Amino acid sequence: MSAGDDWQYYVPDGEGPPANWQSLPYAADGWETGPGGMGYGDEDDQTIIPNTPSVYLRRIFELQALENLSQLAFQIDYDDAYVAYLNGVEIARSAGLNSPFGEPAWDELATEIAEPLLPYGQIPELRIIPTALWESLLTSGENVLALQVHNVVGSSDLSSNAWLHAGIIDSGMSYSAVPEWFEPPLNFTNSNLPIVLIDVDPGAIPDEPKINVNMRVINNVSSEGVERNYVSDTTYAYDGNIGIELRGSTSQLFFPKKSYAVETRKENGENRNVELLGLPKENDWIFYGPYSDKTMIRNALAMDLSRQMGNYASRVVFFELVMNED
Repeated sequence: MSAGDDWQYYVPDGEGPPANWQSLPYAADGWETGPGGMGYGDEDDQTIIPNTPSVYLRRIFELQALENLSQLAFQIDYDDAYVAYLNGVEIARSAGLNSPFGEPAWDELATEIAEPLLPYGQIPELRIIPTALWESLLTSGENVLALQVHNVVGSSDLSSNAWLHAGIIDSGMSYSAVPEWFEPPLNFTNSNLPIVLIDVDPGAIPDEPKINVNMRVINNVSSEGVERNYVSDTTYAYDGNIGIELRGSTSQLFFPKKSYAVETRKENGENRNVELLGLPKENDWIFYGPYSDKTMIRNALAMDLSRQMGNYASRVVFFELVMNED
């Protein structure tokens, strides 16, 4: 499904659409139709809409054969916040909404600024939809992707361009071509590095405060040294609660690879000092994603040199971060 396809859209005027607007049976009577993206004040808008705190969008699409799909990914370029639904069930949500769960009110304004990435030469954020989720939602035949896009207070623009990508097993099947800039997601299964698994949609992680989620750490070590780590492993060096929030400033807006501040916690929410990946016991951790440094070495090298010179510097361990199969 491409951003430039025709979408049904609804600009609220005093009230939002009926409660079942995200579902396929909803008739969308009175909704308008136009090519995506929807918005105003940006150069990427093909359908210009009035100034509004939010806009609702629907795109009905047809699957030829569900059994021929191997993976599903949602991609969006937006300004300033959104929630996405597949056949009535939420599949992705950005930061910047006061309501972390459920459908935001039509007049709720985003609390954080987000800018479209394509105009800056960046690739829009991509979300891998967990296999068990899309297998339970999709049907052979008609389906519907629905979006709710919200503006930030005082903003003069709003934007929404969305794509739904599918991995296809049968090469003879015909669907829309992906954009030239599209980069297929890595089918990641194992690594020589430790693997950290976090069960949360990255878009649900706010700037602050930290939200409670589960984290598992795979770090296979034997008497001979480090062994290969697999996502499918079920023996964990850590399996417990954490608090997590976004870390950084400009990197939060423009970098598709985010950094996170993490706090290991007990079940009651209190701090829990633990050893992670050979580092000393602590409860506050930085998961640093050096997106602008493609070598991924500079920060670690500077820290190591500082320690060798007798100065204080944080210790550094490289690992693979996996969020909901992504």
